[in-house]
Order: sequence, then structure tokens, then C-alpha cells
Amino acid sequence: MQKIKSFPALVKPKRAETIVFSWITFKSRAHRDSVNAKVMKDPAIANMMKGKKMLFDSKRMAYGGFKVMVDVWTLALLRPDVVPVSQRLV
Repeated sequence: MQKIKSFPALVKPKRAETIVFSWITFKSRAHRDSVNAKVMKDPAIANMMKGKKMLFDSKRMAYGGFKVMVDVWTLALLRPDVVPVSQRLV
């Protein structure tokens, strides 16, 4: 597996291209599987994709799973001095 050091190096943006970054948070793996199954069965999604060219180059798409290492809300309770004012619990 090749190690990529930056997001732009991964997607290799072309001139005048817009890069979109998004994420989804699920309650659990079971919740994720349930949501994905519902999306794949949705007729609106199927109709939107039927016979159309992909809107993006899926070979340049990145995805993954992540483990929370630092939760800003927990950190705010434990160390309010290191959490920006805009992120502090009121």
C-alpha cells in the first residue's frame, strides 16, 4: 500500500476542479450497514444513477474508518485551558 502524505497528493486535482470533502458519522457499524442498505434500495438513488456517467472519478476517491483519539467535549471538561473558547461547553 502506497503511503500518501497529503490530501492534494491523493486526489491530484486538475486545473479548475473543485475538491469536495465530506463525512458521515454513524452510531455503530450495524447502524452504518443499515443506512447503506436503505440507500442502495432507495428508488430515487437508482433513478438518479440510471444510465448516467459518474459525476466524479471514483479512482481518486478516498474513504476510511477512524477511531476517535481526542474528543473535544471530553477535553473541554478535563482541560478547559486548551480548548478554544468557541468549542467550550457553556
